[in-house]
Amino acid sequence: MGKLLELHVTDATVASVEAALPGTAGSARCKTLVTLAWFLRQRNSRRAEELCDEAASLLGTVAPDERRQLQARIDLVRAEGAALLSTTGAAAALVRSARTAFREIGDVVGEGDTHLTDALIAQADGDTERGIVELKAAMHRFEAAGEARRAASTAARLTFNRSIQDPDAARRELTAFATEPQESAAETWLMAARGVVASYDGELARSAA
Repeated sequence: MGKLLELHVTDATVASVEAALPGTAGSARCKTLVTLAWFLRQRNSRRAEELCDEAASLLGTVAPDERRQLQARIDLVRAEGAALLSTTGAAAALVRSARTAFREIGDVVGEGDTHLTDALIAQADGDTERGIVELKAAMHRFEAAGEARRAASTAARLTFNRSIQDPDAARRELTAFATEPQESAAETWLMAARGVVASYDGELARSAA
């Protein structure tokens, strides 16, 4: 697909891609549809699904070397939408399909993204431990690909998940994160983790009173 699809983008970026869509056709439209669907996957999952439907109908216009990557990204968008609706069985099947494709075409970042979606599925299932395993797998893939921004936001998300399971360990990780500034995506997860740890500390204080 060329330019790497960011995990988190601003509303202005979404609006820019949206504005570009009417002037596209064929393979360019297919790629723009997939990009917009990816950006909207958690903002507006119903619209993302509609965009995926149109993109899928245009896959035949795309060069073979990009077609499978686009299909895998469509599967991943659909998987996130299914996970948000707690249709986790369908979501897991879509993730498996996307991961196989990303692995076979050598898209390491895409493979890492599938583990993030599996973490979302674990969250929907209420399985915090499995979510941590999937986040670790994602972080390892991003590190292997040299994708520092994704690795950093995933590490922060890991700290949040760990704050629910082990607040003391999360507190130590939060101290390490405090030594350098974080990008907004990572900082959002760290703020959530700080909130969980603070709540835990408050409960300890009340029980000791």
